[in-house]
Amino acid sequence: MTNKKSIFKSVAVVTAFSVATRLFAFLFKVFVSRQFGASVVGVYQMALSFYFFASAVALSGLPTVISRKIAEDEKTGGENVPSLISTALVLSLSSVLPILSVIYPVAFLLPSVFADERVLPLVVIMLPALLSTSIYNVIRSWFWGKRSFLAFSFTEMLEEVLRITFTLIFSLGLIAAVTPLKGLAVGFLVSDIACAVVLFILFLIKKGKFGSIKDVPAVLKPSLPITAMRVFGGVIGAFTAIVIPVLLIKYGMEKSDASATFGRVTGMAMPLLMAPTTLTGALSVVLIPEIATIKHDDKSAMSARIDGSMNFAIIIAALFTILYIPLGKEITSFVFKDEFSGVYLSNVALMLYPLGLNQISTSILNSMGLEKKSFFNYAVGAAILMILTLALPKYVGIYAVAIGGAAGSVVTSFLNLNALNKKARILDNPKKTALAILLSFPLVALTCLLKNLLFFKIPPFFAIAISGGIPMILYLAACVAFRIFDVTRFYKTTRKKSLKKRDKSKK
Repeated sequence: MTNKKSIFKSVAVVTAFSVATRLFAFLFKVFVSRQFGASVVGVYQMALSFYFFASAVALSGLPTVISRKIAEDEKTGGENVPSLISTALVLSLSSVLPILSVIYPVAFLLPSVFADERVLPLVVIMLPALLSTSIYNVIRSWFWGKRSFLAFSFTEMLEEVLRITFTLIFSLGLIAAVTPLKGLAVGFLVSDIACAVVLFILFLIKKGKFGSIKDVPAVLKPSLPITAMRVFGGVIGAFTAIVIPVLLIKYGMEKSDASATFGRVTGMAMPLLMAPTTLTGALSVVLIPEIATIKHDDKSAMSARIDGSMNFAIIIAALFTILYIPLGKEITSFVFKDEFSGVYLSNVALMLYPLGLNQISTSILNSMGLEKKSFFNYAVGAAILMILTLALPKYVGIYAVAIGGAAGSVVTSFLNLNALNKKARILDNPKKTALAILLSFPLVALTCLLKNLLFFKIPPFFAIAISGGIPMILYLAACVAFRIFDVTRFYKTTRKKSLKKRDKSKK
């Protein structure tokens, strides 16, 4: 069993690289929005949404299943690992070819689907990256399952760096034949292929091996619910990219304004809103192979892992609500030179709580082999999201996306927690969980007070840093004082297991 120092180190490594990766991606979006405008950002986000939908269809659940199976197999010597990788690669690539063969012949029909005719050429350019993405995802799951978190996280950052580099080369007119908008798509394709090649070479350097293809049903069956869940996510992304601009136009917006509004929300506000998931996602990455190695009858260890993870997600969400609710407009005005996206961010910041719980609880269910339950819960939440996204634009405009997302996440989180509670008793002290949320509200007020005192008196960067930083530090101090995140309980079972294992080795 991994000792507590190892777990802390793993989370720290994944977090550091994830933060760096998201920072690179965020700065790139800042550049694109300033260089090309919100309308181009909106078109690019629509194309990305369609690509991610197609990528989800290509057995996107395989990496999670393969990483879990590798972690389990490593306990008995890892003899089946080469076969697992080979089987996953064949299945993943086999799922991509039908997608390409179906989409390309009917591509000429797609312009009528998108609200902006500029989207289709980007989609056509980007789709071949599905092949390299499939290779990348499977090989990366090998590092994940072996808990090689340094290599696992480094390759994600490398992907972002390559994407930025190639996109800049193609979109800034360095190659005359490529327009800036198409340059974004070409850069995406080339960087994806380059990253897959680098990862494959790294796999061989680390003495990764391929084996015979076998036990296809054992690999395919558990991956289908996760794939279906991600297909739902892809459908929602594509659905939003297609439907929201159309509905905004229907209810009075000009086409260019609809694309720009969509770009402001998905390309400016949403990256900031999803920033906390970088931290909770780092914990999720470490938890999947970790929980996979815990015996299912050891409910004490399972409960400690789950409770600690849930409280961690709530604390992270609270920290960012303290920042975003009062300072959303100021942050996006400083970063993007855009106020609307910041107002949107402030108004929807409370959805960080269900988003964080949803992310952590879904990862834990998948790591416990409860993929079907996870998919069902997600499908219920997704259905609610889609219904509200269709019904509300007439009344609340672009806010329909946030309202639907928040409602869906609340329902999915509730169902996930209920399922986890049946496997291992969780949230033994709900008062602490409630306190973690309630403590954030007076600190939101403090942030507002500091903002009013400091803005227009000192430079915006320092005003944001001070008025947001002090309340966030005070919140963390309060969490320590009230022992909301009980580190001792979270890791005591692991330490006990490590001592037992050490005693056995001495004998």
